[in-house]
Amino acid sequence: MPRRFTLQSITFVDLDNEKIPKDVVFYTGIFTPTDDNAALAPATVDLLKNPKVITIAAGDFVAFNANAVATVTGIELPMECPDGKLRGQWVTRGADNIAAGAIPYFSISGVIE
Repeated sequence: MPRRFTLQSITFVDLDNEKIPKDVVFYTGIFTPTDDNAALAPATVDLLKNPKVITIAAGDFVAFNANAVATVTGIELPMECPDGKLRGQWVTRGADNIAAGAIPYFSISGVIE
């Protein structure tokens, strides 16, 4: 991961076709993660590290058979990763019910500065 880049888009592939809105909170340093299956509860010290939040709305998803894909473009979010690592945590704004073998995945794209 480059130390400085501009995040331009994010794509979320929902292999369960649930199309539930979600946020991803990006941190450019080590943070205290929230427990799995718990409501997001970032530590105050982590919020002071200037996290970046990107929202994927239900309307961003397009269904393809039993899957759905959402791409959010035009983000233009400058990121600085002093140790060359981008860290994040997903927040689902609903109740995901992920079937076996249908683990979602995502990708990001941007421009290296």
